[in-house]
Amino acid sequence: SKHIQCTEHIALARKTAAQGSVLLKNNGILPLNSETTSVAVSGPTAADAEVLLGNFYRGVSANLRTLLEGIVEAAPEGTRVTYLKGTGLHQPNLFESTWAIGMAENADVIVACIGNSPLMEGEHGECIGTTLGGDRDRMDLPEVQLHWLRRAKKETGKPLVAVVTSGSPILMEELHDLADAILLAWYPGEQGGSAVGDILFGHSEPGGRLPVTFPMNADQVPDFADYSMQGRTYRYLDAEPLYPFGFGLGYTQFAYSDLQLSSGSLTVGEKLDLQVTLRNIGDRKGETVAQLYLADDGDTEGPRCNLRQFKRVCLGPGESTLLRMTLTPNDFNRVDAEGRSLPGTGTFTATVSDGAPGPRAAVLGAPAGPTATFRIQEP
Repeated sequence: SKHIQCTEHIALARKTAAQGSVLLKNNGILPLNSETTSVAVSGPTAADAEVLLGNFYRGVSANLRTLLEGIVEAAPEGTRVTYLKGTGLHQPNLFESTWAIGMAENADVIVACIGNSPLMEGEHGECIGTTLGGDRDRMDLPEVQLHWLRRAKKETGKPLVAVVTSGSPILMEELHDLADAILLAWYPGEQGGSAVGDILFGHSEPGGRLPVTFPMNADQVPDFADYSMQGRTYRYLDAEPLYPFGFGLGYTQFAYSDLQLSSGSLTVGEKLDLQVTLRNIGDRKGETVAQLYLADDGDTEGPRCNLRQFKRVCLGPGESTLLRMTLTPNDFNRVDAEGRSLPGTGTFTATVSDGAPGPRAAVLGAPAGPTATFRIQEP
């Protein structure tokens, strides 16, 4: 069929994978520049097609592009790319080889492809890579992978870029300290390798923002049998996570300013118009996702905030735009203990930011989000 594996669909798969990949850390090593003449690729997922397919829905393709293939494809002419696996997914090596370490010592940068596989997490019964059959009882990065990363960093001293595959949050506090950059690719589909290669070498932008919260540690994760919302999701988590909901970096810098409201005082049933200036203050074209959060300051038993709107914006260096958003009366509703939706009154706080409100996103490099308060009163 002319519609299967057509040029347009392959291009869409590649673009989708790039826009879904989330840059969680970057100390400046990415994108790899012309001074990078040698890249040592390693890790259990680098040459693995399983991590492209994902879990539950496992549509196969005649054009699967692994992470390794995509990195080689995107590397500029004259750049040498080498590959040795180095470590398995979760079982210790039967022989502790030093060849991969030696190869990395002769490279300018190490790209370690690590994380989870659909063989380790997914529908119960389908995952042959775990004794649990699919449901994980731990959120940690497998110890054998951490062991490899520690060795590679300590014994080579070279910059370390981690490309992480997963379908769910991973506890990555140690990885955050070890790596110079972290790209979360998820399970990126048939063109996932090409998208990752494009991102690493700066041919495209990492466009994703986290749709879930990545906890700092296991203590931030409530007991599985606790069905209350306390401590769950960005809406009820009081502690600062490792990576907040909505967070993600790019290759340029943005700044928000001058958040204005159409009114500082509303009556129940009225809408509220907002506008904020967004500027690309970096030196290259890029995208960000502006997110509007609303906090009902008087609803002490409810969520600390709710994401109400978001907009993907693309700006060239030095360009700015005026973002306009509207909050409807339904956006101000709160839910009581009986599950009834009731009009909210009192003081509210609106925040426009690149991630759930809180200091953590700014610590990680996201632009500060301006806030504005207003009141809603009974008619």
